[in-house]
Amino acid sequence: MKKLGHSFGSGSGMSSRSCYFLAYRFVEEHGFRPESAESWIMEGRDGKFHTGLTQRGWMTSLWCSTEGRVFVSEANGRVFEFVKPAPGPTDYKVHELPGMLTGVWGLADDCVWVWGLHAGAPVLYHWNGETWRAEAAPGSIVARHGARRDLCVAVGEGGMIALWNGRTWSRMESPSTMT
Repeated sequence: MKKLGHSFGSGSGMSSRSCYFLAYRFVEEHGFRPESAESWIMEGRDGKFHTGLTQRGWMTSLWCSTEGRVFVSEANGRVFEFVKPAPGPTDYKVHELPGMLTGVWGLADDCVWVWGLHAGAPVLYHWNGETWRAEAAPGSIVARHGARRDLCVAVGEGGMIALWNGRTWSRMESPSTMT
């Protein structure tokens, strides 16, 4: 019998009693391999953990809005959009986008960003609550955060730091060129 390994990915939520996170299960002797691992969306609710959607493949990142939606990026170019309560096997929309998606973050249900790579080039998509639109990426993004729609920062490969003013990116001086 093969021993299974477990690992955990990104999480998001409003409190420790209401949050979501990604979990992974894989054959331990092989290590984590996206093509053969399982990804789960887990919900922490009222001090207990509940399993939502489970599938083969690699769900790469998760973000939960204050309005009650959960967005999950997947390596094969899909974004899952769930409405609370807990994500289940049928209560979600799937958005197909070009590329390998590696991250998701947002400010509100109508301001969500996903990023990754497509044909070796950085990609960035913005959700306005109705449609996804490709945006210019400042570089290869690893993480993103912000306080307002016109005040966000992205960090990435090669020490990239970029500031979003609501319309354009401006690169900032970085103390490092390391990833």
